[in-house]
Amino acid sequence: MLQDMDGEMRRRGLDALIVIGDGTYNNPELYYVVGAHVPRGGIYLKKAFEPPLLLVNSMDLSEAKRGRVKEVKAFSDYGYERLLKAHGAGKALPLLLKKVFKERGVSGRIALAGRSELSKGLRLADELKALGYRVVGEARPTLLESLMETKEPKELRRIKAVAEKAAKVVEETIDFLSGLKPRGKFLFRGGRKVTVGDVKRRARLLLSEEGLVPSEGLIFSVGPKSARPHYQGEDRDPLAPNRPIIFDLFPREPGGYFADITRTFVVGKAPRRVKAIHQAVLEAQRVAAERLRPGAKAKDVAGAVCGFFEKLGYPTVRSAPKAMRGFIHALGHGVGLTIGDRPALSPFSQDEIKVGNVVTIEPGLYFPRVGGVRVEDTVSVTKAGPKTLTKLTRELEII
Repeated sequence: MLQDMDGEMRRRGLDALIVIGDGTYNNPELYYVVGAHVPRGGIYLKKAFEPPLLLVNSMDLSEAKRGRVKEVKAFSDYGYERLLKAHGAGKALPLLLKKVFKERGVSGRIALAGRSELSKGLRLADELKALGYRVVGEARPTLLESLMETKEPKELRRIKAVAEKAAKVVEETIDFLSGLKPRGKFLFRGGRKVTVGDVKRRARLLLSEEGLVPSEGLIFSVGPKSARPHYQGEDRDPLAPNRPIIFDLFPREPGGYFADITRTFVVGKAPRRVKAIHQAVLEAQRVAAERLRPGAKAKDVAGAVCGFFEKLGYPTVRSAPKAMRGFIHALGHGVGLTIGDRPALSPFSQDEIKVGNVVTIEPGLYFPRVGGVRVEDTVSVTKAGPKTLTKLTRELEII
């Protein structure tokens, strides 16, 4: 949590943190520390055990002051325009930071964070080093990754709200699928063959109506192609009865928090093998939930699921890392301002489960000639264990 920043900086031996970016909408780290959207971005500077400073363009002052940083100043307050005119863009920013560092008494190790073009970040680090400052690279998990790993109550409320809206969209998609009619190898609606593109366009519209930003990589994959875990499904792919369909969506608030949910359906009657695979996946999810407790090692939670599948005779990412069938991906990941927060639920993870984590539990089994089955929920970790945020039916068949 952000309130742990000073202690974490001391533990890492950092004197200051700089978070930088051209905007906050695609810069979750900058948005996290600022707490408001600043269209043109800015520079957040935090000296250990002192209040932070936020520097922004003059036109963004009013928006920046709506956030959590109490001291907000304009670049012009430090003569940035004069520096730009005298030294050019490459030198002006490090010279501005030199002024700020002197004012704030920054002299020790400095970490850089935020999302910017890689070459810009490297250039800034080089220029600051040339001015005599100790700019350091961080090992993962970085300072901000560690802070963002555990969520405050208001963050949990926002993620839960997204999860509830996403579940509503899945429910409405199920209703739509239940009205389709099989004719031969395909599904029809009103005499027209239904495609993946039809369902995706409908889902994106529903998400937008809920005030969410649709997933760029929304997955709706049908039949044997669903054996490729991240195959998104092409718009022209036809829907087929009695075949597995994986529906995976991970929308977010505009510029804010994500939720992640996956369900597997069969429109019609599921083949016996698909039913057995689906039941195994549901049981694997239960195995994971039982072990997802504060203090548990993420690799042990994922390892328990691998062990469960291996006893059933399925290859896993642990027993056969190069396999293209069976359980071939991690068990889950953190969810927050990114869809890849920590902790990572993998048999190779070094992370520990903590109160305040928000993670996915998404076991899956995949077989090239059959297709895939994946069931995913977003859960928060409490003292008593996991609490499901994406409450939705896990029924396989839509009849």
